[in-house]
Amino acid sequence: MLFRNEELVKTFPISLGGTPKGHKSMEGDKKTPEGKYSIDWKHPNSSYYLSLRISYPNNRDRKIAKEKKLTQAEIL
Repeated sequence: MLFRNEELVKTFPISLGGTPKGHKSMEGDKKTPEGKYSIDWKHPNSSYYLSLRISYPNNRDRKIAKEKKLTQAEIL
């Protein structure tokens, strides 16, 4: 779902990782980040107009990673 200022703008079909149940906690776990994220960058020269980066990991994700003693590289 895409929101702008708490208002639902549009919904989109999505594709999840190979084992989608549960919160993504580290690179390679085949999970898709779930939560409240923002689009924080768009590739200016992309051949794909939807080449967007989200604000993952967020502060909650970093806190979980710290508790699990994961490095920044492992949670990306």
